[in-house]
Amino acid sequence: MASEEAAKAAAAAAEAAEKEADAAREAEIAAREAEIAAMEADLAAQKAELAAQQEEAAKQKEAARQKQAEEQAELEQQAAQEEALLEAEPVEQVAAPRFVSVRVPAETVIVVEMNQSLSSHTSQAGQAFWATVTQDVAIGGRVAVPRGTMVAGRVTEAHAAEKIGGRAKLALRFDRLDLPGGESVPITATFAEAGKSQKAKDAGMIAGGVVGGAILGEAVDEGG
Repeated sequence: MASEEAAKAAAAAAEAAEKEADAAREAEIAAREAEIAAMEADLAAQKAELAAQQEEAAKQKEAARQKQAEEQAELEQQAAQEEALLEAEPVEQVAAPRFVSVRVPAETVIVVEMNQSLSSHTSQAGQAFWATVTQDVAIGGRVAVPRGTMVAGRVTEAHAAEKIGGRAKLALRFDRLDLPGGESVPITATFAEAGKSQKAKDAGMIAGGVVGGAILGEAVDEGG
C-alpha cells in the first residue's frame, strides 16, 4: 500500500511540474507575442508618420508648382500687354546728335569772364581758376565755342608792386575748354599784364590751332 501511494504522489508531482512548465512556456509565448505586437505597433506608427511626411511634401510641391504657373502666367500677360502697347504706339525714333569738328583759326578772339577775382597782390603761382566764355564764337557759320563754355587755367606769376620795383605783374595760363555738351578741348593760351596793381576780371582769348594762342587783357583793372 505504501509503495502504491508513493507512486501516486510521484505521479501527481510530475503532473504538477509538467503543468508548471506548460504555464511557464505559455507565459513566455505571451510575452513574445506582446513584444511582437509592440514592434508591429511601432512600425505602424512609423509608417503613418512617413505617410504624413510624404503627403505634406506632395502638398508643398503642388503649391510650388501652382505658384510657378501663376508667375509664368503673369509674366506672359505682362509681355503681351507690352507687345500690344508697342504695336499700338509706334516708338519715336530719336536721332543721335551729330558732332562736327571745327578748327578755330589762329588770332580768333574769344571773350571770357573770370569766375573769381585774381589779383597780383593776393593770387599765388599755381592757383587754379575758372572763366566763362561770354560770347559765341562762330567759324564758317557754325558755333565752335558756345557761350557758357568753361575755361580752366592756372596763375603762372603773381607779384605785388613792392616786390618788383613798383610794378605789379599777373600772368595766367589757360589749359582747357569744357564745352556745354560735355566735351573737353585742350588749349594753349596765356595772359600777362604789368602795372601798378593788376586784377583780372574779363579777358579776350586769342585762339590758334584747334583752340590755342594767347590771352589778351581787354578789361584789366589798374589800381588797388
